[in-house]
Amino acid sequence: MKTNQNAVKTEIEMAGRALLVVGIGGPTASGKTTLARTLAEKYRDMGVCLMDQDSYYLDRSHLPPKQREALNFDEPYAIDHNLFRSHLESLLIGQVVQKPVYDFVTHTRTRQFQLLHPQALIILEGIHCFWDRRARALMGLKVYVDADPDLRFIRRLQRDISERGRSAESVIAQYMNTVRPMQKRYIEPFQDRADLVVRTTESFGRATGELIHAVAEHFSLRAARSKILVA
Repeated sequence: MKTNQNAVKTEIEMAGRALLVVGIGGPTASGKTTLARTLAEKYRDMGVCLMDQDSYYLDRSHLPPKQREALNFDEPYAIDHNLFRSHLESLLIGQVVQKPVYDFVTHTRTRQFQLLHPQALIILEGIHCFWDRRARALMGLKVYVDADPDLRFIRRLQRDISERGRSAESVIAQYMNTVRPMQKRYIEPFQDRADLVVRTTESFGRATGELIHAVAEHFSLRAARSKILVA
């Protein structure tokens, strides 16, 4: 269903479904996924939909394997932002969507899908979560997650080797050639546009607490406004 942004906002207000869209962005291996999952678990009983942007990488099945491996997967243009935003808009007006399942080993989308259902809390997570201004405008809370660069590199190295079938040499080369420069060019500038900046260098506990507090505060303000309108 294609809608312009004003129409989407109007339908959201009329439907009254989603209470909050939280965008969680920031550099690679900063702790975004961990915080997103923790937040989802915290509000599980209320109803949570978690959209990870990693599932929305463009399908590269039309390219030979060697050519796929040479692509820059860290620039924002590697993500299917139109589909990501379209799915968000559909969720906000009460529609179920089919989230792609992406294979990081082959750099292709599988033929499988994961159904996402509209919920009161929608959490978006990914390094380029704030890139699309139209999707960004639909977020009620924008959270930038960061950590010291050396710690982020270690986390990424461990993750890519254990979860994505990569060699240490390929992870290091990718980090130096694309991850680091793309982060400085396309990701770090959005820190200034975030409503909340949290850091996970010392502990995930403090960052989680700050995030949950911000979300709880949003819901408290919304409840207070609802009481005023009812009165």
